[in-house]
Amino acid sequence: MYEPRLGILNYFLINVGVKNLPSWLNDLNLVVPCLVVANVWHGTSFSFIMETAGLQSISYTLYEAATVDGAGSINRFRYITLPLLRPFILINLILISMYTINVFDLIYAMTGGGPLYRSEVISLFMYHQAFEYGHMGFGAAIAIIILFINLVLTSFYMVANRRETETAG
Repeated sequence: MYEPRLGILNYFLINVGVKNLPSWLNDLNLVVPCLVVANVWHGTSFSFIMETAGLQSISYTLYEAATVDGAGSINRFRYITLPLLRPFILINLILISMYTINVFDLIYAMTGGGPLYRSEVISLFMYHQAFEYGHMGFGAAIAIIILFINLVLTSFYMVANRRETETAG
């Protein structure tokens, strides 16, 4: 998609008449937005599958009962769908956050951390330190920091969900 000669984006730009085509992953200003788009694209299907599974777990009889009681579509969403999807949303949020913090393969395959370390994230920095420069202790310390970041975010999500559940219940 981002390949300068054969990518679909530059193909469309050529057909529109653009002469000065961007080198998407070698441009210091475009590399991070391109990686964000690729990461969102990569994670969207997982999120849709998770939320679809959550929606399918909600019994249709709850919606029928709410309709009989006179609840409109907004109230059915607010009082039935959203509370019953909360565990799925929480797990999805935790997993996507952990994947985004730990993303390595996508960035390594697309840019390797370049150009000029512009797209180097903490997991790629850990890899470079440990396996390219031979600083195994420093790489292990960075891995522990990544673990703590994941633990803090997960704890924050769990506490926020617990507070939301207690105030709703």
